[in-house]
Formats: sequence, structure tokens, C-alpha cells
Amino acid sequence: MFIDELKATMLALAMQGKLVQQNLMNETISSFYKSDESKLDLNLSANASEIPFELPNGWQWVRVPEFLFFQEGPGVRSYQYTDTGVKLLNVANLQKGKLDLTTSYRYISEEEACGRYNHFLVDEGDLIIASSGITVETFEKKMGFAEKEHLPLCMNTSTIRFKSLNPKELDIRFFMYFLKSEIFKKQLSELITGSAQLNFGPSHLQKVIFPLPSYEEQQQIIFKIDEMFALIKDLEEIKNDTHDLVNKMRKKVLQDAVEGKLVPQDPNDEPANVLFERIMEEKERLIKEKIINKEKPLPPIQEHEIPYTLPQGWTWVRLGEVAYHSLGKMLDNQKNKGNLHNYLRNYNVKWSYFELDDVLQMKFEDNEFEKYSVIKGDLIICEGGYPGRAAVWEQDYSIFFQKALHRVRFLSTYTNYFFLNYLLLSDMNGELEKHYTGSGIQHLTGKSLNKITFPLPPLNEQKRIVEKVNQFMALCDEMEKSVI
Repeated sequence: MFIDELKATMLALAMQGKLVQQNLMNETISSFYKSDESKLDLNLSANASEIPFELPNGWQWVRVPEFLFFQEGPGVRSYQYTDTGVKLLNVANLQKGKLDLTTSYRYISEEEACGRYNHFLVDEGDLIIASSGITVETFEKKMGFAEKEHLPLCMNTSTIRFKSLNPKELDIRFFMYFLKSEIFKKQLSELITGSAQLNFGPSHLQKVIFPLPSYEEQQQIIFKIDEMFALIKDLEEIKNDTHDLVNKMRKKVLQDAVEGKLVPQDPNDEPANVLFERIMEEKERLIKEKIINKEKPLPPIQEHEIPYTLPQGWTWVRLGEVAYHSLGKMLDNQKNKGNLHNYLRNYNVKWSYFELDDVLQMKFEDNEFEKYSVIKGDLIICEGGYPGRAAVWEQDYSIFFQKALHRVRFLSTYTNYFFLNYLLLSDMNGELEKHYTGSGIQHLTGKSLNKITFPLPPLNEQKRIVEKVNQFMALCDEMEKSVI
């Protein structure tokens, strides 16, 4: 986000004449009008009400048709497509501010391209933009210059190309930077209403005004922007490299944690199988007291479910053996009764934390409090949306939860955090999705959740592991923050 804001600020300064030092010796843009009387005949001067800010001396607000030729592509029909011939331009070819013809394979015949569509053939140096199905936020990525290697190439619907009418008056790259600026995006948003996606054409571009300095100052501005964007690109690469490195570090920490390699084993620790026996006893008590329901025994863990050998004192278990879980309340405004209370939904559950800036409310009856409330220590896992994403509720107050979430309560302390780390690692290495069901919209059902196998360390070692993981994760967070 910071990188995008930095680029936007750079372009704003450039278009306001504040990026490079003004040179009084530069020829003013008004001299172009004196030397080209045809521009005076256009009567396209910007009105005072349209001008968003005052320009430096020597600059002038001008309309796009005064200095640029622009043309929208024709509506080539699908029956005209061929397997070979002249490549047909597509919106998908405009990616990350460049023209990439490898993203589509549509052609028209050479006969049609050089005949009927001859005046739509792209020239080297043309600036091409997408004009349909795009958003204001990503518009700057949907443009690019045609190069010699791209030719021959024919325009198509939803694309517009630009040429400078006089390259000695307007450098097309200066105009390209204007199109990427917030100044153009604001005008475009005001000209086009009624849709989240932009669809515009020549009639809209005829009304657009842009700030134009002398040709010499354009060159200085282009050089400075190129220079600054190159530095920003280096910064992005450093940030991406750091992000990749931190993610690898996180994954390594979690892998070591669940394999028993993160902290030393203590032979004095009570073995996990003894802990497991106590958990079974506690589970029987809860069933007897009708706090939880008795379920069918889970299948024994098979050899193919065991990915590695555990340290002495550890054991493999299924989640359903050491915890019990349930889904939250179905949201139904027509049927729900009671008083309004805050509740958690998929949006609120992130990996290892909760996003509580947008908590909604639902009606709950007094007799539903125990069934649908989350208390401190509960592990909340997404059933759908992003199946498996989870966090431990650490607040001292309780909150309700929706049906799209699993509330998991463990029968031993620290296992909630240990299992959360195991889930996160499973997501990182692609193992978690093996537990999903559904071909379209995927889910992590209660049945699938029950069968997840994970290593159970001795209780004291769980505590040491969780504390060490938290230390390393905090360090990783600081590393990421240090690079913007």
C-alpha cells in the first residue's frame, strides 16, 4: 500500500509542476498555440470551473484532442476470428503497465486486417489502454506501448490507442504518466457514473483536460519519474524478497515446532500418552454429565497418515479425540428471536487474530448463550470462505458466533495454540486443502475436522513450544515492518 501511495504522490507532484525545478529559459506551452493556429480554431480551451489547481508559469491546461490522436478499436465478431494471420488486440493483453500478447490467441485474416481494418492497425510507439471492464484503482496497469516485436497487430473493441499529433510538442510518455495519475482518474470517475467498473470511449476523452508544460520540461519530468520509479521498483523487490524470506522463516519455525525440533525435550516431562488418557477421562465425564454428546469412535490412525517420526514422549492423535466442537447459529432475520448481540463471522477470523472493526449483530435468546458463545481459549476455525483459517479467542469477555464457524474446545491447556500452529503450517504447505469438501465452494466440515491427525507433545513441552513460536513470530512481524 505504501508503494502505491508513493507512486501516486510522485505523479501528483509531476502533474502539478513540483517534481523538477522550473527553468525560466524553457519555451512556454503558449508559444505552441502561436505557432499552430489550427489549435486556436478548435475552441477547446478548458473552462475555469474545470481546472482543479493553478499551474506554474509556462504551463497550460489543454484538452486531449488538441495534442493527441485517439481511436477506439472496432467490434470484431467471433466468427471473424482465425487461427493465424494478424494478432487481434485484447484487454487481457494489457498487464502490469505493459503489452503482453502471450495472454490471448485471437487473430483475423491478413486480408481483412490490411483491407477492412487497415486504419486500425497498430503502429510502433502507440500508447494503448483498456477502456472497458476495469476499475479506477487498477487502471494504470491496463495500458502499454506497442513495440516493433508486437506488430502486425490490429485494434479490437474495449481498447483505445493514442498518438501524439506533434511529438515535438507532446511526448507521449508524459501523457502516459498523466493517465496513471489521480488527476486523470478523478476526471474519469466524474465523467462516468453508475458502475463500479469503467467503460468509456472517445466521447469521454474529448472532455478530459491535462496539464502541459514545455517539451523541454516534459523531458525533465519523464527522466525524474523514470529515475524515481526505478528506485521504487528496487524498494518493491527488497520488500518482496524480505516478505518471502520471512514467510520461509515462519514456515521453518512451525515445521520445527510440530516435529519436536524447536525446543529441547525434557525426559522429566509427563509423556503425551498419559495426557491423552486424562483427556479421555475428562471427555467421558462431560459425556456422562450430558455436556457433550457421545460420538462414534474415530478410525485408528493409519500408517499413511503419519508423515514423520515423532520424538519420544509424543503421540499422534485425531482432533476429535482431544477436543469437541460445534457450529454457530444460522443467520436468519425472519426466524431469529431474542435480543441483538455481537457475533463473529468468517470476515472477523484471520490467521492467529480477530478483525473486530466490523462486528455485526444477530438476535440470540437467553437459552442459546451457552450453545453459541465463544469464551477465552476457544479456537475458532472457518468452516467456509477460507476453510481452516483460525484464531484463539483471547478476550476476557464472551461473544457469539455464526454457523460458518467451528468453535473448538480442547480438553487440555496449550493444545489450542499448538493445534493452531499445526493448522497454519498445513495451510502453508498445501496439506490443509486435502481436508476440504466440495468441488466449487469448499468447506471444512465437522466430520473432516474430527479426522485431522496431528502430533501431541507432552503438556509442558507444548507450553515451551508455543512460547518459542510466539517469540519467533513476533520477530518475523518486526522484520516485515522494518521494510515498509
